[in-house]
Amino acid sequence: MNQASEPMREESANPWRRQEELPIPERRSVILSAALFLVASAALALSFWNEYVAIVAWGLLIAGGFFLTRRFRRITLTVILLSVLGALLPGGLLPLEGLYYPTAGAVVAAACVGCGAGAYFQTVTKNFWALPLLALALSGGSYFLTGEWLYAVMGVALIPAALLISLSTRRGDPCVTVICCGVGGLLLSLLGILALWIWREQGSVGPSVIRSFLEGWKEHFAQVQIASREELLATVDQSLAESGISESTAASLRSIRETLAKSMSDGVIRESIDTLFQMLPALLFLCCAIPAYGAQRWLNAAYATNGMGEVITPESEFFTVSLPSAALFLLSFLIMSVGGASFVAMVAGNLCLGLLPCMCLVGLRYLRFRFRGNRLLSRRGGFLLLLPLFCCASSGILYLLGFYGACERIAQAAQRQIKKKMRENGNDPSDFM
Repeated sequence: MNQASEPMREESANPWRRQEELPIPERRSVILSAALFLVASAALALSFWNEYVAIVAWGLLIAGGFFLTRRFRRITLTVILLSVLGALLPGGLLPLEGLYYPTAGAVVAAACVGCGAGAYFQTVTKNFWALPLLALALSGGSYFLTGEWLYAVMGVALIPAALLISLSTRRGDPCVTVICCGVGGLLLSLLGILALWIWREQGSVGPSVIRSFLEGWKEHFAQVQIASREELLATVDQSLAESGISESTAASLRSIRETLAKSMSDGVIRESIDTLFQMLPALLFLCCAIPAYGAQRWLNAAYATNGMGEVITPESEFFTVSLPSAALFLLSFLIMSVGGASFVAMVAGNLCLGLLPCMCLVGLRYLRFRFRGNRLLSRRGGFLLLLPLFCCASSGILYLLGFYGACERIAQAAQRQIKKKMRENGNDPSDFM
């Protein structure tokens, strides 16, 4: 996700350096950003405690985020989409209870809006002590309310990401660098919370303890999946035992039972769960990268809406990936496709999955450029066309889109190098196009 090497910019090109010329934000936006950060911190602290709190916090974050970025409705739609996908997609992979879905949606919305709102407050006020102090007070209140110290720790989980995003923004860093800072802050908090959780459950934290904990977790998931399969098979057997069904219906039910028994055998279930846990590093990275991207986009929208549009530079607005990142994605994709079950293939799969969202964004941008002027593939029409594909198709379409984006990125870089060489040799590139 690193930005391609760029020439050093002069300090005067960074609008945050010119303190006397900085625009003054709307006062209510500063107050609302602080309130949104506290709501997001409360959502992290209390959503796992009560699902109704999660639902209320989710609604408040969406409504408050929309009000603060009201000129950019697509940002609110992006936050809603990310939070809904964050709630639904893991539920299709893991045997999670119904309480999980509103909790996960609130957590993703809190990470997007909370980090963006916290960074907005920090950059326009420069009070780097105010929000951490308020979050600590809220965290203490959460402990007295729930009696669970781990929930209180979650209440301050957004502070590192918000501070790092604000510091990177004030330095005038490009978009991808700001997102990487947000990823670092969220990943630090996530790993810290996971370590504290394991310590609470196991009494210590170490490589052997973590390995044992993960093995127990995998076995639990496997047993839940096996129990679900047995319930399905029992339902089919009960339908077959009922009298009054036709022979064609009975034959169809027997066929369904055989298919379920083969496709959901103990070996298949355990193998699929092993594969899922092998991708755990990439999944943890994505759990932080996607909200960090949403937070950076939300932050720019908040600037543009509340009289701070002058601080948005092309570097902070334009998302791109470096040429090495595109080449690494292609190499990882090829190794993952032909490497089988080797350790190298596992590492390549994690790299490929970690870079996949970046390459998908680049691929979508190149598709819009290729088909610009086509009403069906306009910004709104393309979104409505691609949304059913993303929801209904397998993950293969995402890898295909990422593969296309990486190839286009490499092709564009090669084309620029060729044009540069031709100009150095005194030739006009347009003569050969």
